[in-house]
Amino acid sequence: MSSFTGHEKNIERIKKLGLPITEVNEDPYETWNYDILVEWVDELLDVIESQSKDRVDALTKEVRHLTKRDDFLSCLECMGVDNWQGYGEAQEMYEEGDG
Repeated sequence: MSSFTGHEKNIERIKKLGLPITEVNEDPYETWNYDILVEWVDELLDVIESQSKDRVDALTKEVRHLTKRDDFLSCLECMGVDNWQGYGEAQEMYEEGDG
């Protein structure tokens, strides 16, 4: 793979991640360490993409958990939980940050 092809691939990966891009007006082949830079950026993007995927997976799991919890709480509300003994104390606990 040529350096320029690697550069174009990395630019696309950066755009996909939503990271800011600064365009360079210089010819990349004029810099002797350009190939090394392309490899380093490629490795860095691998790490970022991996962490991003892990973060998305964790957030997806949390959203599923919170959605199930919200569904259950909606069922409790439908059954009149606000009239149950201890509801006021639970609400106070929540508002104080203890729940």
